[in-house]
Amino acid sequence: MIWSIIFVSLISIVCVLVGPLVVLSGKVMISELTNLRIIFLSAGLFLALATTDLLPEAFEINPHAGIYFALGIMALFLINGSHNHCYIHSVHSAPINKNTFRTFFAIILLHSFFDGFSVISLFHIETYTSIAVLISIMLHKFPEGLAVASFLFFMLGNKRKVLISLSIIICSNILGSVLSIFLIQSVEMFQYNISVILSITAGFFIFISCVEILPMLDKSQTTKNKFYFVLGFGIILILHGLLH
Repeated sequence: MIWSIIFVSLISIVCVLVGPLVVLSGKVMISELTNLRIIFLSAGLFLALATTDLLPEAFEINPHAGIYFALGIMALFLINGSHNHCYIHSVHSAPINKNTFRTFFAIILLHSFFDGFSVISLFHIETYTSIAVLISIMLHKFPEGLAVASFLFFMLGNKRKVLISLSIIICSNILGSVLSIFLIQSVEMFQYNISVILSITAGFFIFISCVEILPMLDKSQTTKNKFYFVLGFGIILILHGLLH
């Protein structure tokens, strides 16, 4: 059992890293236009992940998940409304609030922790076939990692800083996996906590996509840029269809 848990945890971490490595693998500097298109792609990924994956799962566990979803959006709205915007590494870059990044990173750390907690907890709560678990993890983690890495790269503009941030996120995932082995006692309380994190994360993903990124896309007035947003959304829809 322990070795199975370790194996699935490692698979989860590898799949989280695949997306970021795609973003960071270029040997030349990513142009500003390519950088923007990556973030437009991540907007589609964020919106689709929230609406087709996170929210439905949260509501399935907790019918009151919408409250936490709304709180997540309202919290970011209040944070953004009280701070000035900053500019990314280029003077031509679009403005995004520094506090948005800090809140994003904090929520992603929590999400990663509970993600590791929930993946390993499958072995405690129900019996799943190994193949089904692995396929689900692989298909779910890749686009999520890609979206997170895209936003981190857009905010930080530095591969080294992105890798450090991703390492912290992975450590949070590992911590959740380790603690789940020892701490799961109440299935009901575990599921409730998961629903809260899923709802808040969904609210954050939708805020980032619709408030921070889509206005930039609308101002660009370029059909090709809009294609990347649709592509990101379509990727999740296809994967969602394959999984369900």
